[in-house]
Amino acid sequence: MAVSTLIPASAMNFTENQQACIVLEKLWSQREAGRFCDVVLHVQGQKFQAHRNVLAACSPYFDSVLKTHKVIKEQLTV
Repeated sequence: MAVSTLIPASAMNFTENQQACIVLEKLWSQREAGRFCDVVLHVQGQKFQAHRNVLAACSPYFDSVLKTHKVIKEQLTV
């Protein structure tokens, strides 16, 4: 069954920029609320909660570090 038969065409009308903004806004809101945060970054005495998937997607350094960290269910502190 084709996707077009499942979802009306009007539901699929969005631009990449709109979708990207929506996703980033939701990720920001989740991070601010501490939802799904699985990494704590310590920087000059301050703690910042973050999503490891976002860090890995945005930074080759974190991608490398997080690939080698095997714990999935526990929060990672860097």
